[in-house]
Amino acid sequence: MTIKIDGDPRITQLQGPRKANRIQEVPKPEKSQPSDSVQLSADVQQASETERAARVQELKAQVENGTYQPDMNKVAASLLTHIAKGE
Repeated sequence: MTIKIDGDPRITQLQGPRKANRIQEVPKPEKSQPSDSVQLSADVQQASETERAARVQELKAQVENGTYQPDMNKVAASLLTHIAKGE
């Protein structure tokens, strides 16, 4: 007596060929290179602070003298941006 273990060919035709259930590995992205950075020396930071203080004093004097005339388009745009953000 012989037993056929391949199964019924009619059922195999209905099911179609089977693909192996294999998980494909997704390639891992390469680690990004460290980004460039800039460190300012204490002298440069001090110079920036000095320039900023001078600009603030200049603007303060203009406001006190009534000669400060900001760009109203920039002021309006800034206000609208501020309102849109809900701040």
